[in-house]
This record gives sequence, C-alpha cells and structure tokens, in this order.
Amino acid sequence: MKRETEQIIQQTLENVVGYIDQLPNGEFISSEWQPPKGFKNERFKVNDIPVEHLVPKEKGTNNIIFQIHGGGYIVALCDPYRDTAVKYSEMVGGAEVFSVDYRVAPTNRYPAALEDAVTVYKWILEQGYDSNNIIITGDSAGGNLALATTLYLKDHNIPLPKAVIAISPWSNAANDFPSVKTNIEKDVILGRYGLKMSNQIDNPIYFQGANYKEPYLEESKAAWQEMREFLEEIF
Repeated sequence: MKRETEQIIQQTLENVVGYIDQLPNGEFISSEWQPPKGFKNERFKVNDIPVEHLVPKEKGTNNIIFQIHGGGYIVALCDPYRDTAVKYSEMVGGAEVFSVDYRVAPTNRYPAALEDAVTVYKWILEQGYDSNNIIITGDSAGGNLALATTLYLKDHNIPLPKAVIAISPWSNAANDFPSVKTNIEKDVILGRYGLKMSNQIDNPIYFQGANYKEPYLEESKAAWQEMREFLEEIF
C-alpha cells in the first residue's frame, strides 16, 4: 500500500510540473473542471479568498484534507490540483478536501499567501470541523506554506491540525540547505527538471523584499530543527 501511494503521488507530481509550465504567472486560472462520479465540488470565497470544497457522496472518514497547492508562489490553483484533491480523498478513505486559491506573485508578495492560508484554516474551524481531524497537505511552495501555516498556528495558539504532509517542500526560503544540491537530480518538483518552479527557487519573486530572518522564512538550521521537532510532536 505504501509503495502504491508513493507511485500515485510521484505520477501526480510529474503531471503537475508539466502542466504548470504552460500557465500564466500571477493570474486567476479559469476552469471548467468537473469532479468525477461520486464527488461534488463547491466553489466559494472566504473573505475574498477563492476556496474549493470537494465532497465525496459517500464519506468514509471524519478526516478532512486542507490542500495548499504548489506552483512556486507564481501559479494559482489549477486543474491538476483538483485531480490531486480527488486522489487525496480516495487515499484517505473518502475525505472532504478544502483547497485554497491563495494570492501569488508578481501581484502579491510575502506574506499574502500565508495570510490567506491561515484565514481559510480558521474559517474551516469556525464551520465546526475538529482540528484533530484536519490534515494539511502541500507540495513545493505549498509544502513551504503548509509548514509556515502550521508554525503560525502554533505561535498564535490556534488549534493545530492532526498532521502535516509536506511533499517535496520548499522548506527553506533562502535555498541554502545542503539537500538543495544533493537532491537536485532526484527531486521531481524542486530539482533540475522542475523547470519554472526551480527557477523560482533560485530567484523567488514572491519573497523579494522579505526578511529571511523572519520566523516563517528563517534559513538557519537551528530554526528548521525547531520546526522539525515540533512537527514530529503532532504526528
């Protein structure tokens, strides 16, 4: 089962990378995507933030997924992530999935995306969902945002999620960890062939003007170690 899940995620991410490189930067992406049989997809706004709510007709779990999409902080929510939401729901046994279409560069800069993710997470809690059933997922920039959001929740005494799943996360805004080089040939999203997204790692538009010493961007190993130890506590 573990190997099968890894293969699904790998194929999904490869499809996402290829698709994203064809998309415009910093713009809302219109979509006529329709959910497959057995699901419905609701679209609405929370404080002007676009949100999508994928609901399986047959729920098999109380867990819900809060999906934070990737895209180098320059690409808005797009159809491959809607497909990914379906896969997440199926893998968790029929879970609801909330996807946030957060603000991206070049129109918006840090901390716009973090503000949006926190706002939507708090709204989900206000709807009566138990934080102990929430799983935050994110890949690439979405992985960075998943980690930053969770650390923000901790710092502001907001109920924490059940788990955080960061897939190929852009975990260090300064991009100076040794793993950046050692994994460059293997990383599907942030490696040499991540294309548009890997370019953003080298020269991130979204973080221009930001102070990398700020807690949610801190590049020191000590700060990352603290975050890692915290995440291990909540799994």
